Amino acid sequence: MRKLNNLLILATLIVALFVVASPAGAKCSACNEYARLEAPYAVPPVDAKFVVGEASYTASGKMYDMDARSFIENGRTYVPIRYIAYALGVPESGVVWDEPTKTVQLVRGYNVLKFRVGSKESNFYQTYWGYCPNDNPWYLTYQTELGGDETYIKKCYKMMDVAPLIRNDRTYLPARYVAEGFGVDVGWDPATKTVTLRQPQRRSSPFSPPAGLNTLGFKVGDKNAYVNPTIREEPFTEKDWTGGYVVGKKHYIEGGAPLALSAAPFMDKDKFIYLPVVDTLKALGVPEENLIWDGQTLKMYMYPDYWFEIDAGSSLLKLNGYIMEYADQMKRPGIELVGVNTPQVVNGAMMLGNYNIDEIYMILDNSRYVPGGRLGCHEDEKIGIVVFQSWD
Repeated sequence: MRKLNNLLILATLIVALFVVASPAGAKCSACNEYARLEAPYAVPPVDAKFVVGEASYTASGKMYDMDARSFIENGRTYVPIRYIAYALGVPESGVVWDEPTKTVQLVRGYNVLKFRVGSKESNFYQTYWGYCPNDNPWYLTYQTELGGDETYIKKCYKMMDVAPLIRNDRTYLPARYVAEGFGVDVGWDPATKTVTLRQPQRRSSPFSPPAGLNTLGFKVGDKNAYVNPTIREEPFTEKDWTGGYVVGKKHYIEGGAPLALSAAPFMDKDKFIYLPVVDTLKALGVPEENLIWDGQTLKMYMYPDYWFEIDAGSSLLKLNGYIMEYADQMKRPGIELVGVNTPQVVNGAMMLGNYNIDEIYMILDNSRYVPGGRLGCHEDEKIGIVVFQSWD
């Protein structure tokens, strides 16, 4: 039953995260140059600086003039829309302004950020979902693994602590929120009042397991994982709750090369086995630079500008820092990774149930359950072990 419940959760995640090209017949009134891409695009390099009060900015070592100046208000640096957009690699056609609603949408690659003057709510979409600027589809349309169009996600939203504003006939956006929505790192030098924007180098999915890795084993209470151990099976017979007998096998990890972990796996009262997330994903082949853990939030990058994240003590999954809200008929405020298996922190490491890590691994690797691809997860809660093994 536990595996079935997790597979149901996984199906929800796949619908939300593994989207395919826009379904036939989907409208796109903006028709910007990225709206119909069907292959991964190159994330534009970003290396820019804005100095508060100056009428210019630098990008990739070149200086560009602005017809308006950045300023600080309510503790946030505001930059004119088009200049922050261009500095982040958004093409001119990707800046879409709607005058009646005072709304701007910034389209870079597959990612769309939406801001409205006077509103602290920002929205995130992807053109892969069949979304195009000005079509205003509050219900995102995409295709499921099983075929057919579905509309489960109403929107992705984030509440900012400030709102976009208009000053001297120019619309300004808070620089940090715009940049971070595209996966760009933001720096601030209070001495020179300079905002720096840089696109970190990260790899794109799929991520293959390390060469030669066929089996990865974990034991409850053991601060080592084991690479390519032998899995010994031992038959057992025991009574079940009806008084009948159940025949099965117990599994033991023997040998293998030890791999140090940040924290030892443990089993909770519901028999869920928790593993250190970052250590496990790295051992399975997810690049270290794609896993960002700051002690409170874990960001897991599928592409350099596309990730999902989860906070310690919360089961709510976010896309690019935005909460995913179900359509009204689902009557749920957001997509949860799991209902009872909440991430915990042990010795500074985020710990998560093994099947949830397996689901995250499947999403990040982008190879699904393909024989010879990613390693599948199995557990034996009687003995307290977790094993990732090749499907071959």
